[in-house]
Amino acid sequence: MSVKADQAQTVVLAVPVNVWKTITFNPGLPSVHATATRQGVGVANSRKLWLHVRGMTEPKVVNGAEGDPFMTVLSHSETPSGQLLMALNSRPAINVTSRAEIQNALRAVLPEAQLIEHRAQDWGAAPYSRGGWALRRPGQLMAQLPAIQRPHGRLTFATSDIASGWVGFVEGAIEAGFRAAGQAAELAKAKR
Repeated sequence: MSVKADQAQTVVLAVPVNVWKTITFNPGLPSVHATATRQGVGVANSRKLWLHVRGMTEPKVVNGAEGDPFMTVLSHSETPSGQLLMALNSRPAINVTSRAEIQNALRAVLPEAQLIEHRAQDWGAAPYSRGGWALRRPGQLMAQLPAIQRPHGRLTFATSDIASGWVGFVEGAIEAGFRAAGQAAELAKAKR
């Protein structure tokens, strides 16, 4: 993808930091932005699953220990034939398209649950996210903020990955969006 800033007064880039490396910027990104996208900030192996199960008699909340197949499993709602669970997985060893692998992983944390059906979103494999929520390595946050929140020429950045609060949540996306919109308005006003 190529963005030509000379064709617009301002551009608000509202894609995750992990995707920036797939975009051609001319001129290139400032070093803090280029380093962030090269290193990545989104959890690379993140998957969200919806699991329709039977065999459970009450709602559950499971927080997995390191190495468990699921980080989190929570009951969402009752169905006429069982329960709907939401689960998060960050282990690439589990094939989330395989019913048998999901059933085995589920059995490790909820032995009574029998998988009826499942749906999964592999955020790491999705080309427009290239990972899940932002989770920085040691030193990344202080090296990036607040510089990564500043405009670059006529380009502003809106993604929860660079929020000051609620990084990786919709609240962070709203915060970053408001900031980028304000920056874009100021840049457009300065061009007049």
